[in-house]
Amino acid sequence: MTSSDPAPETDPSDGAPADREPGTTRKNRVLRELDKQSERHAKGRNFLLPSPDATTNLLIADIVVRSASTLFRKNVERRVARASRSNRQEAEDLLKGRSMLKTLALYSASKIATRSPLGLGLVVGGLAIKTLYDVGKAREDAERASIKVTKSKDPSEKSDEGA
Repeated sequence: MTSSDPAPETDPSDGAPADREPGTTRKNRVLRELDKQSERHAKGRNFLLPSPDATTNLLIADIVVRSASTLFRKNVERRVARASRSNRQEAEDLLKGRSMLKTLALYSASKIATRSPLGLGLVVGGLAIKTLYDVGKAREDAERASIKVTKSKDPSEKSDEGA
């Protein structure tokens, strides 16, 4: 294009040439171009899928992802339980001793946490409060135990067995 050539007229709304198809928007043109690219990509597929049906492929992918997720979750739970308990049997009992109510509560909390940032904040906040409560309760129990030990070793408490 030389300096003497007039510039093509443009539509002030999106800067596209004025000679475009009437009634088309930039979004529609982009979507059409993406559709063309995906069709070209589908024709020259370089990867193998188990089925020509997309629904079957999604079902297979879902099963694989959920299975891997479950195996990973169980492995993490087992390791955390072993790290939290002093002996292996207590850790196994902790994992096996879940009630149906506790399982449903954990499932619900995970669903709330994955649905929205607000839900994640709610669940994380609840877990933080529970952790702080547990730490405080453990300190209280340790203080009570140390007071009992101190009182039992106190020499001022003598028994009158010889009287």
